[in-house]
Amino acid sequence: MSEFSIQLPAAAFAQAFPFHLAFDAQLRIVQIGASLQRICPELRIGAALLDYFQISRPRGIFSFTDFCTQQNSLFIVAPRTSGLTLKGQMLPLIESGLMVFLCSPWVTSLNQISTAGLSLSDFAIHDSVTDLLTLLQARQTALDDASRLAALLSEQRAELVATNRQLAEKIAETARAEKALSESEAALRGFYDSTPFLMGVLELHDDDLLFIAVNETGARRFGRSQQEMPGLPLSNWIPPDDMNMWMSNCRKSLQKNGTVSFEYQRTFGEQTRWRVATIGPIAGDFGNRPRFAYVVEDITERKRAEELLAQDRDAAIESSRLKSEFLATVSHEIRTPMNGVIGMAELLLDTPLSEEQREFALTINDSAQSLLTIINDILDYSKIEAGKLILSITNISLSDVIGGVSSILRARVRAKQLALVMEIGAGVPSDIRGDLGRLRQILLNLVGNAVKFTERGQITLRIDAEQEIDGFVTLRFTVTDTGIGISEAALQRLFKPFTQADSSVTRKYGGSGLGLAISRSLVELMGGSIGCRSVEGQGSTFWFAAPFAIGTGPALAQPPQEQHAHTKQPDQTINGRILLVEDHLINQQIAVRQLAKLGYTTEIASNGREAIEMIRRAGSSFQLILMDCHMPVMDGFAATRTIRDLERTQARRLPIIAMTASALQSDRDACLASGMDDFLSKPVRQEELRGMLARWNIPAVSALPQQPVPADTLIDERILAEVRAFDSETPGIFSEIVNSYIEDANQHLRIITAAL
Repeated sequence: MSEFSIQLPAAAFAQAFPFHLAFDAQLRIVQIGASLQRICPELRIGAALLDYFQISRPRGIFSFTDFCTQQNSLFIVAPRTSGLTLKGQMLPLIESGLMVFLCSPWVTSLNQISTAGLSLSDFAIHDSVTDLLTLLQARQTALDDASRLAALLSEQRAELVATNRQLAEKIAETARAEKALSESEAALRGFYDSTPFLMGVLELHDDDLLFIAVNETGARRFGRSQQEMPGLPLSNWIPPDDMNMWMSNCRKSLQKNGTVSFEYQRTFGEQTRWRVATIGPIAGDFGNRPRFAYVVEDITERKRAEELLAQDRDAAIESSRLKSEFLATVSHEIRTPMNGVIGMAELLLDTPLSEEQREFALTINDSAQSLLTIINDILDYSKIEAGKLILSITNISLSDVIGGVSSILRARVRAKQLALVMEIGAGVPSDIRGDLGRLRQILLNLVGNAVKFTERGQITLRIDAEQEIDGFVTLRFTVTDTGIGISEAALQRLFKPFTQADSSVTRKYGGSGLGLAISRSLVELMGGSIGCRSVEGQGSTFWFAAPFAIGTGPALAQPPQEQHAHTKQPDQTINGRILLVEDHLINQQIAVRQLAKLGYTTEIASNGREAIEMIRRAGSSFQLILMDCHMPVMDGFAATRTIRDLERTQARRLPIIAMTASALQSDRDACLASGMDDFLSKPVRQEELRGMLARWNIPAVSALPQQPVPADTLIDERILAEVRAFDSETPGIFSEIVNSYIEDANQHLRIITAAL
């Protein structure tokens, strides 16, 4: 083992080798270089070496002897908590019995040096002294080898030639190492001079910064040669405000003893350029004149890209806002006539009909429900896209779930003469916890699609338990059909929104193409996965798997419920009198008839202002208000706020229920914020209306007898009078529109009445 003696005081040794690390025979750290301590702050004196470092090269180093044996090798060490790799050689010290690792960070750019919290001074002395020691150690090794050969010369003369050859190879290896080091230094110098960044060293004076060194790029930028730059003040090239900024940041870097970065602008003619400067103090004694390494980068293009990105972001936000407004408008505009279609269909089905008439009415109702499903799908997908959909965790009975799915689809299955089989595998718990509504929605989508695309044969829904861990079970739901199947190409885009297998299928079977996309998003929101296997012409198998808690318990993650602090205590002397505030004529007719069937009498206001006047005249006679939101003259929000103001001097608070075609959560929030107490989304079914009135404890009188309506006076004459009165204050074109609308409504109602 060759050893080398260092005749330097400890302080001088540490300054010469800022990255050194000394450890004893027990592999305990005894000394840490200042620069190494800065990049590996977790190192501590007395700590075990191998607890902090992983030896990447050479392999198999576990003891002090191993380090001594491999001392001539290049060591590559990776600190366990730092991103920088260290490289260097091991040097045994005779006088202290220690091993010293002379290393340096493996960096390829000044940016890495700055990021590591280092400066150019950390390498200034270290590299040259390390190179000298490496050369001396190599020569010492050669002398040791020669001495050993001389001692053995008498006994091993035959091996002299081989030994000399080995010595020559070692000398050649040393020469190659020196050449590689020289090439590395040349490459670093080339990088320093050719980099597009301004780099160099500045010296701080009282009111200026003087150049000590500058790279070739910087010299060209300043219009000088590298040899001319040392000693010139920075203030020769930058304005006073920028100079103050540089001086301030230099002092700041001294205070924190680390690098400081700052951005600034420079204007050249009509062009403005952005730059970022990074400066860091250089350790050393420079006659009370602190020195700093600096790097200046032009970031104009990056700034322009950030501006474009910000513009794109603002455009995306605006696009999202416009899309939300569009969806809200479309939903409102479609739900308004849908309220008339579904409401009239329900009223019609509640009358004596022939079998053919009932079939016609059911077809109207089913078609309207299909359209409503598409509307709800679009709104669901919009909420999923916006990340506003949350799961409502409740107790679920799987038998009830599949029974409900079967019940809903029974009519469609019978109409196509298909078999619908429901199976629950062994080990599936009867009760689980999850989002009941969303689970039913997924199953209805998958089983409903199977029914839609199957003309003969069977659809099977099967539930199996895949695994059970810590009170949770992963359930796999499989829907198999004998339908038309799906091509390999169509499978690739199956779960994307607004797509079906092909356009001809879309035309034949209909649908928005959102069902599977919504199902996938809901399954993923549950923490599961979904997929499909299919052969064209031979049927398909859709499946999804998701985890569910086993058993029953208190509901979790429920969406917040509106608190009804002013629940109505009805006046028992007044029964079933309701104020309907609605401007749409057909919707007025439907609501009045629905309420009459439920046993309530109704007064109508065509806008918010009329409602306020009626409340002022006879407010105590009403038990509840059904309030539309979007109306002429005064909308429902303003009317509600005015009614609440009037009630401040009264002991009684009248329940106000929003009954609107706006169906988004933001619409619900706006209604509640204006002072309304509850929310019904159009189209309003009679059972939903019954439930809402029961919720607010509104007593009804006995059901009113149904009076026949003359075919030529189907539209309420009082409503016509109010419309015509309003028309007198509007341009004549409105009269034509209203009269046309009334005539169309009367025509449709005459057809329905004739069918009766």
